[in-house]
Amino acid sequence: MHAIVNWQKGMSFQAINRGLESFFDTTQENGGSNSAPSPKEAVLNAMCACSGIDVVSIAEKMRVNLTALSMEAKSDKSSTIPSYFSKVHITYRLQGDDQPEKFIKTVVFSMTKYCGVSYMISKVCPITYDVYLNDKLIYQDEAKFFLEVVENG
Repeated sequence: MHAIVNWQKGMSFQAINRGLESFFDTTQENGGSNSAPSPKEAVLNAMCACSGIDVVSIAEKMRVNLTALSMEAKSDKSSTIPSYFSKVHITYRLQGDDQPEKFIKTVVFSMTKYCGVSYMISKVCPITYDVYLNDKLIYQDEAKFFLEVVENG
């Protein structure tokens, strides 16, 4: 992986990855113009997107009909300098076939095996999560990762 980040003006930055642009800023209270997500907000976005890619991929492999997926992440920050996430909670909202066991597996696999961004954050703070299927709460847990050694060959 490779990133190039260029300061634009004020507290705004442009990031370039694989020729794709994204932008970062901060709130007006913190000296920014509120024009883009802050770096910490981007980490929450990345955590949800990483896990979402897992959930969609696993659902396809399990041949379960997933028709919609949204995730909401909320974090508390420490009162230290530097501030960091002291805890994160993710709410998964899935729509699809009434197969709760399979949908639970998709999220559990992401939160125990596949989501690298969540794994990195879990080294700093606990990540808890709720899973809703068709607007009904079906599961709650905390992310607990188990690393596997992958042989290159």
